[in-house]
Amino acid sequence: MTRTIDFVADALGIAAGLVFAALLVVLLVRYFGEALCPAWPGLDFFSLPRRRQARPKFSVGQAILLSGIAFLVSRLFFVALAAVAAWWNGELTAYLCNLPVRWRRWDAYHYVGLMENWYVNEGDPRYHIVFFPLYPVLGRALYLLGIPSLAAAYLVSCGCLIGAGVALYFLLQIDQGHSAAIRAVWLMMLCPVSFFFSAPFTESTFLFTTLMAVLLARKKRFFWAVVFGALSANCRSLGMATAIPIFWEMLRDMRQRHSSRREIALGTVLCVAKVLPVSLGLAAYLALNQQITGSAWTFLTYQSQHWGQEFGSAMNTISYTLKNAVSYADVHYRMGVWTPQIVSIALVMALLVATWRRLHPGDAAYALVYFYCAIAPTWLLSGARYLGAMYALYPMLTLITRKKWQFTLVLTIEIILGAYMSILYVITGAVM
Repeated sequence: MTRTIDFVADALGIAAGLVFAALLVVLLVRYFGEALCPAWPGLDFFSLPRRRQARPKFSVGQAILLSGIAFLVSRLFFVALAAVAAWWNGELTAYLCNLPVRWRRWDAYHYVGLMENWYVNEGDPRYHIVFFPLYPVLGRALYLLGIPSLAAAYLVSCGCLIGAGVALYFLLQIDQGHSAAIRAVWLMMLCPVSFFFSAPFTESTFLFTTLMAVLLARKKRFFWAVVFGALSANCRSLGMATAIPIFWEMLRDMRQRHSSRREIALGTVLCVAKVLPVSLGLAAYLALNQQITGSAWTFLTYQSQHWGQEFGSAMNTISYTLKNAVSYADVHYRMGVWTPQIVSIALVMALLVATWRRLHPGDAAYALVYFYCAIAPTWLLSGARYLGAMYALYPMLTLITRKKWQFTLVLTIEIILGAYMSILYVITGAVM
């Protein structure tokens, strides 16, 4: 039986690698074709025309109201479900009396500690240098103003989540129209792992900075797009991928203004130079490593030695995740870590295959790179959470929910899975 599981897991990993390679080829053609050669007839195979609809638009205030309502409804949903589970276990009073603490698990302790004490180079907290600094910086600023560290962490996470909802609305309003933008906000807020977005984790800050970068690039405000891209790269290493949609918008804008080959070649080089400052966010993090530990690469050493993670391959991750989902010794971790991880990987791959011709070229290329890099590390335990923070997931979901019954079905599935994940997280802690 074990050999059969190993064979199936390895075969699926190889199959996923082949699908990824095929997607890489066709999306590269789309990415550069639509940006630089929009009149090329061959693009008809690689790209379906995106729908142009009448586009009523919310004001900023209305978008904030929409995001705020979706935020409140979704947070009450997660908190209430966990309360029911706590009541079932006879722990309702303890749950209600320690509500903020019950939602602070795993890395949340480290982030709150960084807000209180910053980075150090001694004792167990020295390993926390692996956490990128933007989220702790924002929380520490509030902490130094006199706000308790845990409250500061929640304020930053919740504020950034509402801001991410507003940015997502305006981004989708440009690409797919008003109704799709509203759907996207609800789909993000009720994502099965979105309870992480309002807890003391970095995901909502990452989502907000990334969405702002992409939105500003769509509006051709490239300076500020690069600034927010650098902030995203200072929030998580995957923020470097934000350069992909920004660069596409720069290329398209340049191509619309130039026609000769020489101008296009020179303009492409200039676009590369303009998008490079996105890397300053990562450079600032490396400088922090150098200042605190004496080496810019200490975080890689700690990530490998303390957390058992190195950059591997998506195919290997799919293989070992499936094996552990079937046979891992601790049933809670099978239910809360390995099964959700393999399901989320499979669903995102299916969405990529289903939407690659319709999704905005910058979003599609970003999604492919982000997806691979997010699930490639060895001994990945938080794959579902990482994929939930991929902004391109929500444009993909809106593309498959254009009909009311489709949206209702997907939202219902999200609610069921969200109930499953949030209850496991609060009651057992076996969700990362």
